[in-house]
Amino acid sequence: MILKSKDLKKDIELDMVEINNIMQKADSILKSQYQITFKDALKSAIELENDSGEYHYRNFIKYGNSDLSLLLENLSKYDNEHIEQLKELLNKFTS
Repeated sequence: MILKSKDLKKDIELDMVEINNIMQKADSILKSQYQITFKDALKSAIELENDSGEYHYRNFIKYGNSDLSLLLENLSKYDNEHIEQLKELLNKFTS
């Protein structure tokens, strides 16, 4: 989704600590010396999507009724949909 709005030109605060924490989690999984199982990879993906979704949701609330808020709300919804897809896949492989 591309939004063309003057509202998006407002100052935007990003919680870089939280973004870096999410990125570090992903990086540590990728750089692990141990071979990760498919099941563990799905669990890690669910956790990362959940962290991202929470971040998007908190910021959606923070920016109130704006185009940026709408974008973040949609990102949060997509994160949640992806989590559900990953959970379904995990259930197929663990049942």
